[in-house]
Amino acid sequence: MKSTKPAAPFTPQEIRRFISPLTIAAVIVLALATTGAVWEHPSPNLLLVAFGVIGIAYITTAHLLIVRSALRFGTYKLLNAILTGIGLGILSFLLPESAMEALHILIVFSVVVTATTSGRLYAYLTLGLFAVTSLPGKYLLLNSASALLEYSTPFIVSIVVLEVIVQIQDTTQQHIFRLETINRISQQIMQSLDTEETLSLLKTAIQETLTADTYFIGIAQDDQIQLDLFYDDGEYFNDICVPMEGTLSGWVIKNQKALFLPDMREDVALEGIKLLIIGKERTSLSW
Repeated sequence: MKSTKPAAPFTPQEIRRFISPLTIAAVIVLALATTGAVWEHPSPNLLLVAFGVIGIAYITTAHLLIVRSALRFGTYKLLNAILTGIGLGILSFLLPESAMEALHILIVFSVVVTATTSGRLYAYLTLGLFAVTSLPGKYLLLNSASALLEYSTPFIVSIVVLEVIVQIQDTTQQHIFRLETINRISQQIMQSLDTEETLSLLKTAIQETLTADTYFIGIAQDDQIQLDLFYDDGEYFNDICVPMEGTLSGWVIKNQKALFLPDMREDVALEGIKLLIIGKERTSLSW
């Protein structure tokens, strides 16, 4: 069975390196939005100024300090998601309508950073808290399709970007795990002189790094290939020997080249090759 062991998470340094541009951009956007709103309405607006300063301080502090702890303690993940979601919701009341585009950018940035540092669940919590906090003040204004589209756009964009980020993280971590597994088993194979132990290590490596319904390990013996390990669609087959001449495995050994056939339903354009079915009585779709 393929290993389901999760890959190791990214280090705090890697996380900070990824979110640094977003942190800088978020600080700039929030500062410009606050300054522009105060400039547009010169009357005393101390609440917005104070909230903007607190927001910038929190973003900077979170980047420098909280990110490292958030990778280890769920409390920080939850606290960060709650504060970010509620803070964005409050900001939607303080900023004028002309600054809503800046708020939408901050929402997307916040969701991406939360997804990167804490995970999908906390990112959705941030988005949900923003919706709950901001919707009461916007509900009466959502009386047209254009207004509804404008309000929902940051949610749609954030969800799409969030899912892309999560999928990239998962794929990257799986690749890292496969490489770590291959490296670990390669070192073990180099230290082993026993054939059975080597085959066992190769079997483990294949199961943990590849998704395949059929695989085999063969050893060339004169003009034959002894398949010491052969797995086909959930079943192991023992003591199988195939000729080297005219087989795909023989072609690989003879030419010392990798061979990939993505669609076995098409004719194999290799001279002297005859398709040989072993294991279960069915033709593989690729090789």
